[in-house]
Amino acid sequence: MAKDNIHQMRENIIKMIEAGEIKKAHKNFKEYIELLIFSLLKEDPFYANVIILLNRRYDLRFPAPAGVSMNRTYFDLWLNMPRFIVYSVQISKDILRHECLHILNLHLLREKMYVTKYDRTTCNIGMDASINQYLPTLGKTGSGFITLDSLEKDFFINSVEAKRESEYYIDLINNACHKNPKAQNNLNKMRGNNNHKSDSGSIKGNSDSGDDGQSSGEMGDELSSGPTNNHDVWRESDKVGNIDDMKDMVRDIANEAAEKSRGKVPGHIESLIKKLNEKPVISWQKVLKLYLGSVKIPYRKTILRRDRRQPNRYDIRGRISDRTVIITVIIDTSGSVSDEEIKWIFREIFGIIRHVKFQLHIIDCDMDVVRVYTAKSEKDIKLNVKGRGGTAFSPAIEYINENLPKTDIAIYFTDGGGERILDPAPKGYKLLWVLTTKASDLSVKEKPYGQVKELNFKNSSRR
Repeated sequence: MAKDNIHQMRENIIKMIEAGEIKKAHKNFKEYIELLIFSLLKEDPFYANVIILLNRRYDLRFPAPAGVSMNRTYFDLWLNMPRFIVYSVQISKDILRHECLHILNLHLLREKMYVTKYDRTTCNIGMDASINQYLPTLGKTGSGFITLDSLEKDFFINSVEAKRESEYYIDLINNACHKNPKAQNNLNKMRGNNNHKSDSGSIKGNSDSGDDGQSSGEMGDELSSGPTNNHDVWRESDKVGNIDDMKDMVRDIANEAAEKSRGKVPGHIESLIKKLNEKPVISWQKVLKLYLGSVKIPYRKTILRRDRRQPNRYDIRGRISDRTVIITVIIDTSGSVSDEEIKWIFREIFGIIRHVKFQLHIIDCDMDVVRVYTAKSEKDIKLNVKGRGGTAFSPAIEYINENLPKTDIAIYFTDGGGERILDPAPKGYKLLWVLTTKASDLSVKEKPYGQVKELNFKNSSRR
């Protein structure tokens, strides 16, 4: 079928579905998706090039028009033909853009962090609001999808700012529901409504059965049963075991799509790509290697590794570390540390996790230790810091001395304002201060018991 007949192809697929010719419709639907991508290549090449890099999966049981998930070393784009085809060509393109933006904004990863504090439906609505505003049809007032106007109406919010990250909209919804029972009631109604839009476009004959009586799960691998919710599919990624690599995968996709788009990249996407390519200010691999160089680590002999000094001697066993090096990170969560500084601190912590394989404890501390937890990967990091009172360094040091005696190195992220004398002193581990300001701003002057490095996020350069 000619490429300019995309609208006619859509109408034909709808007729095939209504006639129960599911297999025939599915074959045409795959061609329809190709035509949508080809059309996007002309008008919005960046999004088209992102979609080309995704693995397409067709599932008649998927409860939304489309969805994305991560599967080992690539992302899956899920498509439900009957639910997708009811939308116009322009809306369909926006649905594809919408899924791309979920990937590029790291929503699959962020949701895992947000749900430790917020209701899952609140997270999903907030993330949809953050991206739909960039889409010409989905973000339009009265579209039936989540828009900034619909947030104001559904949650009785006086004014919603545009072009903010998902955390802002999630907070707005959460606060509104705590203050207004009507807002909470509307949120409850939205639960289970996967794309937060009424299913007004259902097709007659929309069922799981094909024209030969087979269920969609029996129509081949491409139509295998998938997750039960378009955002629930993100949690399928937990089974993969390589969530830590998600940022690298997204960065690679974004950079490749931008390169192929030859400069035709939307402005807000350029900002996203810049963030994805940001590196920690501090080279943690180098710093920790240098800082832990004198830490005594027991080794054990193994036949699986050759001796480093005599690699050609197969009769001499090599050695490997017999325990994990333990790092404790302290975050100054006092009121003097701004939200922007906290974000930069988390970026550095993510840098530690990405580049160095250690056991990591994290302490939130203002005047007192307010929270302690262990993080094995980025999804374990709790973005909602506890504290925001005054500042004291000694409580965290005392806590480590008494409760985490196996710590090898403690890294204290702070703006530097605290007591002048550190009491007690670190016992049996090294201390590294990382200041969001200048090294000279550290209030501990006499015996800081460790090196001081500058993060200086307002004028940062890789150190």
